[in-house]
Amino acid sequence: MCLLNRAQLFAVKLLLSCAVLVFAAASTSALAQSEVGLFKTLAGVVQVQRAGASAEAQVGAPVYAADVIVSGAESSFGITLQDNTVLSGGAESEVRLDNFRFDRRRRAGNLQATINRGSLAAVSGHLSKSAPDSMRFKTATMTLGVRGTEFLIEVGDSGAADYAGDNVVLLPDLGGGVGNILVEADGGSVEMSQPYEIVEVDAAGKISSFIGDKLAIIGRFCGLLDALPPRSKIYLFYTDDDGAVAAESLGMLKALLSDIKLRKAPELEIAGYTDTVGSEPDNDAESQRRAERFALKLAAEIEQAGIEAVSTEVIGRGERSLLVATADEVAEARNRRIEVILR
Repeated sequence: MCLLNRAQLFAVKLLLSCAVLVFAAASTSALAQSEVGLFKTLAGVVQVQRAGASAEAQVGAPVYAADVIVSGAESSFGITLQDNTVLSGGAESEVRLDNFRFDRRRRAGNLQATINRGSLAAVSGHLSKSAPDSMRFKTATMTLGVRGTEFLIEVGDSGAADYAGDNVVLLPDLGGGVGNILVEADGGSVEMSQPYEIVEVDAAGKISSFIGDKLAIIGRFCGLLDALPPRSKIYLFYTDDDGAVAAESLGMLKALLSDIKLRKAPELEIAGYTDTVGSEPDNDAESQRRAERFALKLAAEIEQAGIEAVSTEVIGRGERSLLVATADEVAEARNRRIEVILR
């Protein structure tokens, strides 16, 4: 009998997970039932309503499309989605993930969510950058088309007698830049593009826009912002043909292993890339092999570092997202790389 050590078992599980993902991607019904993210932060009482049943949320537990997440008083939750979008919900909130589809290779798909009441903070990921209107949020009074940005939504209880409406706040990213949000309501539409811009929509659908006070906004929503999970980080590696880490990337490996230890319910996405020599299908296949070889080496490093097995997915992205722009059929060593995303 052949016995496998923990690193080998991890590697086998990793490859089986990749096979399951490929099979699921081939089936629309399977895709609809697949997990779309994980709970990363929780405080107080948070319930997940799924398929007619309700259960308490847990850190590290999966989130599925069509889930309804409900938080109690003095409660909050934080979720990381597979496209690197991070969401948090504040006290007495109800959020439904209506739809989520994400093609890892093309980094395209869509996200649709409804905020029935409470508050939501969002830092958009790949989807909001892939195509206009690929990321949409709805409330009782408005629909948001999100394009590469960070924002807050505050929603009143539309069933309450004193319901006054909803509002959205556009936030700058860590570098100070902003994307934009198209807000549509019965009374018209507004495209938000300024830091700390606020759009309010009243119960009748009347829409108004103004620039809010930075300190007042941060003070009011500090608890909601604190509930956001850590943002994803990207680590760049170069390897030999067997997937072993090149000397120039050893420092990056040390940083990755250290950061994994600091994350709650860490997830890894390992993406392989090629240069533009060869056909697109051939490069997709070669980059997949490159990523799988590296994944096996990384599994051993994770084991050796004393870290519990980490949820890992592997994808070959071929000649997409070139690190160094070149024409077709140009050999460029810096494009033949591995990128690891830590969520």
